[in-house]
Amino acid sequence: MSCQTGISASPRLAAYLAGASHRGDRCIKIIIQDEELDLEQARVRVSDYESDWDRNVLVCVEEGSPCYILYQLDETNPEGEALYVFMTYIPNDTSVKNKMLFAATRATMKRIFGDNRIKTEYLGTLPEELSLQGYRNTVLSQDAKAPMTEAEKELEQVSKDEAMMRSQMSTNSATLPGLTLPATQELVTNLEKFKKGFVNYVQVKLDTEKEELKLWDCSNINVSELSGRYLRTSLATTSSTLTTNTRGRISGGLSSCTPAPGTMFQLNKG
Repeated sequence: MSCQTGISASPRLAAYLAGASHRGDRCIKIIIQDEELDLEQARVRVSDYESDWDRNVLVCVEEGSPCYILYQLDETNPEGEALYVFMTYIPNDTSVKNKMLFAATRATMKRIFGDNRIKTEYLGTLPEELSLQGYRNTVLSQDAKAPMTEAEKELEQVSKDEAMMRSQMSTNSATLPGLTLPATQELVTNLEKFKKGFVNYVQVKLDTEKEELKLWDCSNINVSELSGRYLRTSLATTSSTLTTNTRGRISGGLSSCTPAPGTMFQLNKG
């Protein structure tokens, strides 16, 4: 039960914490005396923890006298043991030696009592900081996010905007996934001609009833004729136009391939 300060629990404190009597006490005050952690007083539970708080905690606080206070809440840990608030009171007028002593012995006090039984811990230098309102303020400050600077706010907004854009792009790209469709033998044959340069224009029709790609037109045309070649049909018919550019590369809805009978072509959203 000792630490770097050499402070350990007195026999009286050890016996008190080992017994069951402390479980009915609402407030426990512990001091360091004769180089030992010692029980100074214990106050019984009368009502709920909020009603009991100020009339128990504030009477334990004395000017110029540092101490530890363990205050029992009305809730338990997973093991069914009562949870406590662990307060360290070190007044501003405490000597430097005692300030260092109480600060260095906090970890020892927690281990003696049981870390798993402590829900919240904080340090107070003024009596009002250990009041019920002081405890509420401490809990709120621990739960609240630290205030952000203007630069941090701008970075947060940029991150939100980027996340929204990525989400929208992902949603949009998922609205029209790729479709894999079979091609007729006639279309495969003419695509082979197109690949070899025998023709420079192939128009493909999507037969929505049979769910297959068919040849609609295949010929050699000039660029000026291209606009007049688009299909003007109902929405049930879709076309894809392939042309060769000045560098001899294929452009359009289908990519260059080596077709064979039964070839499956994939139309993707561009």
